[in-house]
Order: sequence, then structure tokens, then C-alpha cells
Amino acid sequence: MLVEMKGIVMDFGPVRAVNNVDFSINTKDIVGLLGENGAGKSTLMNVLAGALQPTKGEIFIDGKKVHIANAHVAGKYGIRFIHQELNLCNELTVVENMFLAQEITKNGITQTKEMINRCKEVFERMNININPMSYVSDLQAAEKQLLEIAKSLLFKSELIIMDEPTTALSTNEIENLFNIMRQLSEITEMMIGHNLAEDSFDNKENYSKDKVVLSVKNFSSELFHDINFDLHAGEIIAITGLQGSGREAIADALFGAEKYTGTIQINDEEMKKGSKIINFMKRGVALVPRMRKERGIFNDLSIYDNMSMAFINTKLKKLLISDKDESERFIRQQSAMKIKVGNPNNPITSLSGGNQQKVILGRWLEADAGIMLFDNPTQGIDVGAKFEIYHLILELARQGKGIIVFSAEFPEIYKVADRCLVLYKGEVMKEMNREELNEKDVMMYSTGVNKEVRADV
Repeated sequence: MLVEMKGIVMDFGPVRAVNNVDFSINTKDIVGLLGENGAGKSTLMNVLAGALQPTKGEIFIDGKKVHIANAHVAGKYGIRFIHQELNLCNELTVVENMFLAQEITKNGITQTKEMINRCKEVFERMNININPMSYVSDLQAAEKQLLEIAKSLLFKSELIIMDEPTTALSTNEIENLFNIMRQLSEITEMMIGHNLAEDSFDNKENYSKDKVVLSVKNFSSELFHDINFDLHAGEIIAITGLQGSGREAIADALFGAEKYTGTIQINDEEMKKGSKIINFMKRGVALVPRMRKERGIFNDLSIYDNMSMAFINTKLKKLLISDKDESERFIRQQSAMKIKVGNPNNPITSLSGGNQQKVILGRWLEADAGIMLFDNPTQGIDVGAKFEIYHLILELARQGKGIIVFSAEFPEIYKVADRCLVLYKGEVMKEMNREELNEKDVMMYSTGVNKEVRADV
């Protein structure tokens, strides 16, 4: 199947997101669509997938001009789009999501058993273990990403568009996905930005070892055990581990979103047991969460309102919210972080993933947070935006903020971390300083190899 896009223009009011683009892809091609954050990659692919109608331009399939009015029509042409922001219904089961609006029926009766078997066939082909009768809400982020990919394979799509497909996956899962892509005969990959090797990171100044901004002692829950560390002003600690290591639970507990035992001290003052999220926010703790679409943004609110939310909850002393003050807050952060936006009164969902993440970060900076928790901070954003986020994290450290980055990506950890805690089954297997950091040892400790060796001895 030959797909051609000719002279595509996409305007959003006065903002031109795509300007006269020609693009083509043929059977058996694997193509990378490159560009900086906000360059129009996702917009162009949304046009191809029927989610957007272009201002100008034409689309041809096998030489015939077609009108792709919506995603349903795109599906009939064999085109499926796996968005960087996952489109799954958490309240439905895996099999219900896989066959949503395309259920197999016989005489008006849904053939659940057949649908389950077809799901299992696809999962087996992808070498993943997901129960078709599980609720999507119970899946991990990586499993949800794989489920979206499996859905495309289920219906034998001829053209699969993947927008940042690997950001929620572990190294092994990424390699598995690439193997699947190599095995398929009609697929295209629309992802990532500029050459990684060209971007550099200057080492930041040494952090202050005299000022401890966060201290946890005997920190435990059902998912992690006896965690102890001090976070200093200007320091960046990375906490890493495989899926199920307790990494995400620690991030939530440090923000008051999960119950814990042990102690948390912020600037030498212990948090009271049972403290709520708002208490942590008022003490200067900020969380840039994983799964931005579900946990980080307010979909129905404007860019302005999303930016102001933390300030309103922690710093606002007036009875009414000032439009002028809200505008000033936004302009300040837009300038500092180069947020690309047309009209800040638009819904935040009108922004690219990278710009949404910058708005979330700006939200906490306006609340003057001194302790920043970044949980999988570059999930669902392109490489160009990733590197911007890394530079922002380093700059915040230079300003004296204490930072913890929760991530399973070693290149990400190596770019920013002063030291790293490696988890295995809820326990810290190894603490590594900057000079000790290397991918081989991080992977070894994250799989518990050293623990198994000690047990054998």
C-alpha cells in the first residue's frame, strides 16, 4: 500500500502547525518522522489518521485520492494511530477495549470466547502476558502501551502510526517492540526528534551537603521497605528499578498520595502521619506525575487554569482569582520554558505532550516548590522535548531545589543524576554516586542478581 500526503497545511486559528508538507510511505517501510517538540509531527499524523481535517492538501492511497473524514474511515483504509496519550477505557476489560465498537457477534450475541482467544493469539505473538479479562485500570503504564499496540495488530492494519511508543516501556519491552516491528510487513513508526549525540549536558555545580531539604527514615509500605536517604539542596537523586520494584509507590508516598510507615522530614520538620497531598504541597513538595493524561492535567480546563492550579491551592490569599495575575504567571513561565502555545485560553489538550509537561512544571514553580519529584518525567514526549526537560531539571538544581527523578531509563538517569538508588522488589539494592554510574551495574542490581548471589553463599 502506497500512502501519499501532498501539500498538507494545518492551521489552528492564526497558528500554522503544518506548512505545505509532502509525505509518502510504501509497503514494508519503517519510517521515522523527525522534528523538534511542537514541529507538527503529531498534527500531520492526526490528519492522516482522520482526527483532523487539513486546511489544505490531499491524501492518496495507491494513487487514488481519498477523504479520511474520521478515525473510523481511516480504519477501513487499514490506518491506525497509536497516540502518545493512550486512548483506553479504564473501566472496561482488556478484551472489551481491544474490540471496542468492533465486537465479534453471531445472531446478535457477542462472541466473548472467540474475542478472548484472538486477544491471546496477539499477546502470544508479542510475547506479553496480559489477562484479557483484567480491567485496564489494573494494568501498569507499560502494559497499557503494549495493549494499544496489540489492538493495532489485532485488526491487521496495513499502516500503523506510533507516536512515541517506547516512553513507558522498559529496555526489554522496547527491544521486544522493535522485533515485532521488524517482523511486520506494512508498518510505519512516527516518533522521536533530533540527533541525541548533538545535545550535551554541562555538569552542574556541586550541591550543598550542609542543607538537607528532605530526609526519609525507615520509609516503608506494602510495596517498598526500609528506604533511607537524605536529599540536599541542589541535589538530584535518581530512583530506578524495573516495573514492580516499588519505584512509583515511593513517588506517590513522598507526595502524600499513599500510606507509609517511618518518617518524612522536610527542612528538619517531620510530617504528621496521615498528612494529605495538600499538606505536602504547602510544605513545598511538588510532583510531576507519570501518566500525564490521567494524573497530571485537567483536560477540561484552559492552559491558564492548569498553570495556576498549585498556586491557587497553596499561595492564593485573595477571595477571587485575578485574570491579570493568572496571565502574568503564565507569561513568566512561558518565557522561562519556551512553551509553544497559540491562545492560553484554549484547553491544555490543544498542546503537544512536551508543552503540556512544561505547563505542569510551571504550575509548581509558581507555587515556589523547593522539593521536586519527577515521576517518569519524559513519558509521552518527543526526544527534543525530553532534552529540554533535562536541561530544566538541571537548572532547577542549580537554583537550589532538591530533586528526585523516578525513571527506568538509564540514559535519562545518567544525564541528570548526582547519585542513584537502585531498587529490587521494594528494597534498595545499591546506592551509586555519579562516578559509579554505569548501565551494566544498574541493570544487575535492578534484577537482584547480587541478592541472589548472597543467598547462595
